[in-house]
Amino acid sequence: MILLNPGGNLLRKTHSKNKVARAIRNESFKLVESNSKIVCNSKFTAKRVSQIYDIPINKISIIPNGFNWQSFESIENKRKLQSLYTDYYLMVSGLRGNKRPDLVINAWANCIKTLPKLIVVGKIPMKSLSESAVKQISNGRLILKEIVSEPDLENLRINSNAMIFASSYEGFGRPVIEALLSGVPSIANDLEVFKEISLDCVDFFSLSDPMSIEPLLLKYSEKIDKNISQLLVEKAENYSYKSTGRQWSSILDVHID
Repeated sequence: MILLNPGGNLLRKTHSKNKVARAIRNESFKLVESNSKIVCNSKFTAKRVSQIYDIPINKISIIPNGFNWQSFESIENKRKLQSLYTDYYLMVSGLRGNKRPDLVINAWANCIKTLPKLIVVGKIPMKSLSESAVKQISNGRLILKEIVSEPDLENLRINSNAMIFASSYEGFGRPVIEALLSGVPSIANDLEVFKEISLDCVDFFSLSDPMSIEPLLLKYSEKIDKNISQLLVEKAENYSYKSTGRQWSSILDVHID
C-alpha cells in the first residue's frame, strides 16, 4: 500500500468537526505507518504529516509531482508562433483563500508606469482592486482573463517576462514548476515550499509587504536571455515524468524503462 501526497484535508486533523471521521482517520494513519510506504511530494508536506500524525520523518519518502517536460528547442519553436502581447508579467490565480493576486495587482499598479503590462488569468473581483489598478484596465496595461484555453495559457506562459505567484500557502508549488518548464523566471511569495522546489531560479518577495515586489518587476522588465531560459528548462527536467518515474521504481522495487 502506498499513501501518495498526504495533504489537504488529511492535514486538518485538529480542525475536523466530525469526531468519528477524525478517529477513523487517525486509526488509518496508524495502519499506514506500520504497513505502508509513505510518499509525500515535498519536504514541507512530509514535515507536516510527521508532526501532525507523529510519524518519524525518516519513514517518509519525498517524490515530487511529475510533469510533461519538453525540450528548450520545442519551447523555442512554439515561441516563434505569433504572440498577442509583447512584454508582460503573467499571474494565473483567482482570488480565494490562499491566493492573493489582488495584493500584487495593486502593488504593480503603484509602481512606475513604464513597467510591462500585467495579465491575470482567473476570477478577480473588481472590488478587491485599488482605484489605480482599475484605471490600468481602461488604459490597457492590466488585462484580466477569467478563463483561457490550455493552448492559449501555454502561449501566455512561454512568452511572458516572468510569472508571479501570490500564494499565502501551498503544499507543493506546482505553478512555479510550470514556469520553469516554460523557460520563464518566477516571482513568488516567500514560502518554505517554494524555496524547496525553486532550484535557485525563483525571486522572492513578501505578501506582508507587497511593494517589496517592485525591484523584481524592474529586474524582469525585459525578457530574459535565451541561455538563461534554456537553463531553467534543463533544471526543470528533474520534475519530468521520466525522472520521477525512476524514483517511484526505486521505492516500489520494480524496473521501469
